[in-house]
This record gives sequence, structure tokens and C-alpha cells, in this order.
Amino acid sequence: MHDTNLGARFQERRLGKLTACPRLPELAFSNAIIPMKKERPMKTPMMRQLALLFVVLVLSAAKLSAATVTVSPAKLSFGNVRIGVVSAPRTVTLTNLQKVTLNITNIGISGDFAWVTNACGATLAAGTSCKVTVSFTPTTLGPRSGLLTFADDASTGSQTVTLTGSGILRASAALKVVFGNQLITTAS
Repeated sequence: MHDTNLGARFQERRLGKLTACPRLPELAFSNAIIPMKKERPMKTPMMRQLALLFVVLVLSAAKLSAATVTVSPAKLSFGNVRIGVVSAPRTVTLTNLQKVTLNITNIGISGDFAWVTNACGATLAAGTSCKVTVSFTPTTLGPRSGLLTFADDASTGSQTVTLTGSGILRASAALKVVFGNQLITTAS
């Protein structure tokens, strides 16, 4: 038996020809069903490759059509920001690629992050997009993370953006260490 990376199985016959396994009469993906004829010989390696390429293209098209609502970027990094200082805002775009209106039930944000502006209403028309700007105000030292989540009725579920940033200390005179004048051979 030979396995392909798509999970289809082929069995060798005595004549050396490869045929589709009769135990796999059809290949199902999402709502698409692709019937396969039983016992149809694959005559040449080129025909086998073309058949596998066709299956890959069909599965890729089904996967692309499933991505009906997207967010961009999927990750947003604010870098280093002083504790208690509001960062420069960054923009996230929600795009509705569906053929129907998207109903947005909630836009949530967590961590040390906040909305600056929200141009997304309760609905988003088919084929349009809206923008939300987000800022970061770290409350403690070190790495911080949060999520921006769009809860809606998209077939793909909610859309989430990962938010990251790092809180750093404010510049202060208390951080300077002064040893004064010392002789070269004297310990400080």
C-alpha cells in the first residue's frame, strides 16, 4: 500500500497498475463531495500526479471559500512602551468577504490595550471593511499580551487579533549610579 499526503490510498495490482482503493469511494471535504470511480486504473505516474493536483486544487478552493471574514493584521506588536504612557495607535481592519451582511455582536479587548476609535458598527455590509484603532498602556514592567476579538455570525467563527507589547521603566535620575572619583587601585 502507498499513502499519499492527502490520505487517499492506492493498492498495487498484479500487473503493476495502481487503482483507486475500493474502500474509499468518495472524498468529502466540508460540504463538497467528490465522487471517485471504483477500480479505475491510474495508467501513468503523470496521470496520478494530475489526479492528486486536481484534488489539492479542489481542497484549496474549498478552504479559500471558507475564509469569508478576515482581520488584518492577525498579530499587532506595540514594542517597548514606558509604564503608564499611552502608545501610538495601531489599526486593525475587519473585512467581510461574504455575500451577506455580517452581524457584529461584540468587539472585546483585553490586557493593557484599549480602543482609540471603532468604526465597526453592529453590521458590516458584504464586500466591505471597517477599522478599529488600538493603543497600549502598560501597567507593569515586562511583556504584556491581550486579544482583540470580533464576535459575529460569520461561518468561520469569531476573529481574533493577538496584541503584544512590553512595559519599560521611565527614564529617571534614580537609575544612575555615581561612584565619584576613585584611585585606580582602590575598590569602590
